[in-house]
Amino acid sequence: MTRFEHDDFLLRLPSGNARIESRWIAPERCDSRLLVFLHEGLGSIDAWRGWPESLCASLDCRGFVFSRQGYGRSLPAPRADGWPMDYLQREATEAMPAVLDAAGIDPARDRPVIVGHSDGGSIALHYAAAFPAHTGAVVVIAPHVYATGVNFQLIAQLQRNYAGSALQRYLAPLHDHPDDVFWRWSKRWTSPEFRQWDITASLRNISAPLLAIQGRDDQYSTLDQLYEISRQVAQAELMILDKCRHTPHLEHPATLAQRIAAFLDEKKPHPAN
Repeated sequence: MTRFEHDDFLLRLPSGNARIESRWIAPERCDSRLLVFLHEGLGSIDAWRGWPESLCASLDCRGFVFSRQGYGRSLPAPRADGWPMDYLQREATEAMPAVLDAAGIDPARDRPVIVGHSDGGSIALHYAAAFPAHTGAVVVIAPHVYATGVNFQLIAQLQRNYAGSALQRYLAPLHDHPDDVFWRWSKRWTSPEFRQWDITASLRNISAPLLAIQGRDDQYSTLDQLYEISRQVAQAELMILDKCRHTPHLEHPATLAQRIAAFLDEKKPHPAN
């Protein structure tokens, strides 16, 4: 398999002083299917470890990857006052449309396949529910749809042990402000008010083909998240991977690529004419 070339740049948003770390994969394939990748809650472009490039090469399509504001090399730095309760919804309905527009992507025309991991999966679900005509298909990997079942104890343990930990060292090269990224994410997820977070009602608005993937041994959440998606979205297809934790795309990349290829070949989401 030949990995496609990519083009890295800082994308300037028209409002405010935001600069979004962005990457086009195979931009010369302007007539091919477009995949948009949304990273996890501690992630960035580099946290994907090259999987978007490999997936686009195997699917013979183009891709767009970006680090959300405050992540990776994107500017400005994370807000000191943390995230609002509805931060995932805001990313989907406010921030993401602005990024796509600035990148020259017309979702009504391109109808991208939205691929999201963890927090990015939740954002992908929000986006598909809010903009059904702008979504060709959705692939979510270890998504969250409600706070129940999330391993808050593990996140609290990560907080207690963070200083000098392997996690702190792992995040350091991925972000300009790695400690801020960690504390902003972990404080929101462990806050008492966030225990009421639940987006299941909005899932019923998703009309695009949907593939939801999770590892059976996911350390952050239970499989109930996937089963709830299946209950709310009639056309949802589930993939549960044995001997797999929270990062199926890194633990079983070839298996995911094959399943996603079969899913897209069957559903055939293409740009609008």
